[in-house]
Amino acid sequence: DCIRDLPRARGRVDVFKRQAPPITPKEAEAKTAKDMKPYSQKIPGTRTSFGMLPIPGGEFVLGSPAGEADREADEGPQLKVKIEPFWMGKHEVTWDEYDVWSFNLDIQRRKLAGIKPTPLDKTADVVTRPTKPYTDMTFGMGHNGYPAICMTQLAAKMYCRWLSAKTGHFYRLPTEAERENACRCL
Repeated sequence: DCIRDLPRARGRVDVFKRQAPPITPKEAEAKTAKDMKPYSQKIPGTRTSFGMLPIPGGEFVLGSPAGEADREADEGPQLKVKIEPFWMGKHEVTWDEYDVWSFNLDIQRRKLAGIKPTPLDKTADVVTRPTKPYTDMTFGMGHNGYPAICMTQLAAKMYCRWLSAKTGHFYRLPTEAERENACRCL
C-alpha cells in the first residue's frame, strides 16, 4: 500500500522539485483531518486509477497483549503510539498499477501515440525501475486486478517515488504503526 500525508508547512522536504502543478482530485484537497475524504487518483497518461481512504490520527496501543492466544514473539512488546491522519490505499497496489511503472508502459504509450511528456512525466521517467523479471512474479496467483506481490522493499519504495513524481503528490510506504492503525480503523 502507498499512503499520502496531509500537506504541512513544516517538516516535509519535497522529494522532487515541482516543475508542474500536481494533478489533484477535488476530494483529495484537505487542509485538516476533518476535510479528508476518500478519493480516486488516475495515474496520468493511463486508464489506471487507485482509491485512497482517510485514516484518522490519534493514539493507540501497537502490538498484541502478552496473553493473547496465538500471539507471536514479534507482536510485542506493546507500545503506546501517536500518529497523524493520512490517506492509505483502499486496496493493495495492483499489478495493473505496478506494471505501468515496472514495464515503462506509460512511456511506451506516449511514444506510440506521439504524445510529448509533460513536466511531471519528465520527472517520473528518471525514477529507477526494476530489472525485468526472470519468472512469472504472480506465481499463479492472478494478474489483472490482483495485488502486486513479491517485490523488494526497495522496489516498493521506488514505485512510491515514481507515483509521487507522476502525480505531483508525495506518496510513501506506511510505517508499521500506520498500517496496524489502519487495519484497526477499517
